Order: sequence, then C-alpha cells, then structure tokens
Amino acid sequence: PGGRPGPVQRFTMDGLTQDRPMFGASATATLLAWDELDVVAGVHTTVVRPVADDASATGTERRLSAVGFFPTPQAIAQTDDGFVMGWGDPTGDALVMPLDASGAMAGAPAGLSTLDDSDGTIDLAVSFGGGAAVYGARIEGGRTEVHAHLIDGAGAPFDVERPLTVGPDSGSDASIAEFAGGYAVSYRQTGASPVLRVLFLDSN
Repeated sequence: PGGRPGPVQRFTMDGLTQDRPMFGASATATLLAWDELDVVAGVHTTVVRPVADDASATGTERRLSAVGFFPTPQAIAQTDDGFVMGWGDPTGDALVMPLDASGAMAGAPAGLSTLDDSDGTIDLAVSFGGGAAVYGARIEGGRTEVHAHLIDGAGAPFDVERPLTVGPDSGSDASIAEFAGGYAVSYRQTGASPVLRVLFLDSN
C-alpha cells in the first residue's frame, strides 16, 4: 500500500553539525543542500549533493564558499541550466547565486537589496525564462517591508528593487509561486495584530 516510507538514506557521515536541509528539483536533477558548521573553527559552509532516484546520495559533494559571503540555503529554484540559491547574508544583503545542474557554483553572488537592509528572509520562484525573488527589508523606524526583484533565466537579478508593501503596511516572511502568468506573493503583515496578505506580482 502507498504511504509507507522507504529505506532511510544517510547523507552525512562525519561529526560536524548539519542543519537547514533543503531540496532543489528540476526535470533532470534533484539536489539536497544543507548548512554545515565546523564547531571548532566556527565556520559555516553550504554543502550540496545530487540525489538519486532511490533518494540516496550520488554524484559529487559540492562545498560552496563565496569570498566575503556566507551562503546558507534558504531558497532554491531551478533555472534554464541549473539552479539558483537565495539567502539573507550577515552582510545585510539578500543574495542569489547560480548553481549548475550538479550543484556547483556557476557564478558569483549577486545582491538584491540596494541598501543592504535585508531582514534575512527570502523566497524564489523561477521558471524557464525568468522569475522573481521576494525578501524582507528593514526600513527606518524599525518597520520591515516586503521587496521583490526580477531574476533572469540564469538566476541573475535584473531591473530594479520593488517594494510590494504599500503605505504604512509592513511585512516579512514572504513566499512566492508562479500564478496566472505572473506570481502570487503571500506575506505576514507585522505589527500589533499580524495578519496574512496575498498580492499579485506582474512578471514584467
């Protein structure tokens, strides 16, 4: 009968601390990414490994290390030729970085926030031809807004940063999905009485 779990596959074999496991899937490849902490050295590294059809590890383990940045898997989406990973960096920026189909870095991190004011939340939606990233941005006075940035088919940002919250509205923890030729964005309005809001983002 369906619904029964298959055999459990072990992806990590060492004594380091692993956290934040996240899948990225396309028509031709599936990746598992996670954050690995070397407690002694105090160093975080993002590790990416292809996943076989039986959910076991396959291919080559990729360790992502971008000079001056701290890649941490928070969002992964497919692109025309591979994947793009997004994260909120300790530098204060929301970043995206292209990966090839094996999970190796295919380019340098690119910033999304013009003021390096990310609150550390991010999500991605990318299909063939392009997509968008949504993320939280801290504003003067302690408010946070939800901002968006369009992404091309290779996972690189283009156009300009767009605020999605309007007027005194504030929000964070945004999620994005393809919808009706554009994107549906949901977010948590912050404040004394948090509520969830949904809006439509045009792909142009």
